[in-house]
Amino acid sequence: MKNRNIVVHSDKITKGRSKLSLSEMKAFLATITTIDAKNDTEFKEVTLTKKEFCGDTNLDFRTVKLVCKTLLKQVYEIENNQVWKAYPIYQMFEYDKKTDEVRFKFNDYMRPYLLEITQKFTKYQIKNIINMTSKYSIRTYQLLKDLRDVKRHIEFELEDFCDKLEVPKSARVWGNFQSDIMQTAVKEINELTDIRILGIFPERKRGKKVLSFSIKFCYENEYEDIKNIEHIGLIADEKLSQLIRKYQNKPVMILGSIYEIQLIRFESSKVEVIFLDRHNKITQYWFDTIEELNQAIQNANDFLNKDDKQGTLF
Repeated sequence: MKNRNIVVHSDKITKGRSKLSLSEMKAFLATITTIDAKNDTEFKEVTLTKKEFCGDTNLDFRTVKLVCKTLLKQVYEIENNQVWKAYPIYQMFEYDKKTDEVRFKFNDYMRPYLLEITQKFTKYQIKNIINMTSKYSIRTYQLLKDLRDVKRHIEFELEDFCDKLEVPKSARVWGNFQSDIMQTAVKEINELTDIRILGIFPERKRGKKVLSFSIKFCYENEYEDIKNIEHIGLIADEKLSQLIRKYQNKPVMILGSIYEIQLIRFESSKVEVIFLDRHNKITQYWFDTIEELNQAIQNANDFLNKDDKQGTLF
């Protein structure tokens, strides 16, 4: 049997839906680790000891039979191009009390989503999810892993995201969604996995109702480089980009000399201005507030518009 540390499945599984409970979801993902997704061409009957089955999923030994029983009834729903499909996940499950063994086999309908997968797949280590206490944490982590090659700041439609996670209607109001769903997901993903969620931001609204939100995230090895950068939502980020473009190449007076702004960066309430000094050396200067920056630009314009210019002009 292959090394059972890695979960690999089609991205359609990531984007699909199921009514799996937390225990069932962990068991489902753990059974996927028995498959060589790249090379296996058919499903085989797999036998695991009860210790292996429970160890992979943090299941209580006493719940094995119940979990196997409920898993056999579960289906996975996949919708693509307005075509809805639902497939039973497993063909069979057995639990032998005498030998303390669990036997199972995936349903052939799951073949396109678990076998011979070489592209459009989601891949992660099983250890990243087995200690999670919320199925919403697992599903959020899967969705972010699926976006690893796209971008690290992504916008989701709130209703669509909740559909994928099977969030109850009562928790879909933005305030409840943040406190009941995402607060735990952020904590568990940041503490247990290779992803760091840097911020969650409401984006489009209709009145007070939030219609979409964005998640900004990075990988563990990137975190130290960007942890001190101010993180804002996509809409705010676009407004900030417009603001930066507004200030670029503006004249600014700093300590009695006038320079041309090359780059500008906002961090918390402070503003960093990058300019070239008289020696063509890149230099930086911090303004405590944007009002101070605006005043320095006004001072530069006032000086440049004077007929009898005095002072240093760079």
